[in-house]
Amino acid sequence: MIGYFGQFGIGTDVNYQLAISSYIYASKSILNISNNDNDDLSLFNNLVKNNRLLGQISLAYLYFSGIVVEENISYSQLKC
Repeated sequence: MIGYFGQFGIGTDVNYQLAISSYIYASKSILNISNNDNDDLSLFNNLVKNNRLLGQISLAYLYFSGIVVEENISYSQLKC
C-alpha cells in the first residue's frame, strides 16, 4: 500500500524509490504461521500471500514501463 501511494503521489510527492523499495519488501515477504484451524491466522496468511503477489506484479509493472530501468528497445528486440 505504501508503494502504491509513493508511485502515484497519493498524499505525498511521487517517489519511485519509495515505491520500488516497498514493492521489493512486499515481494520478498514470506510468513507462514501454522494456523491449527484458526480462521484468523488463515486469513492473515492469505493477506500476506496476496500482499506478496501484489508487490511482485507492481514491481514488474515498474520494470515493464521503464521506471526502474531505462528502456532500450534496440537491446530488447530479439535477433533472428
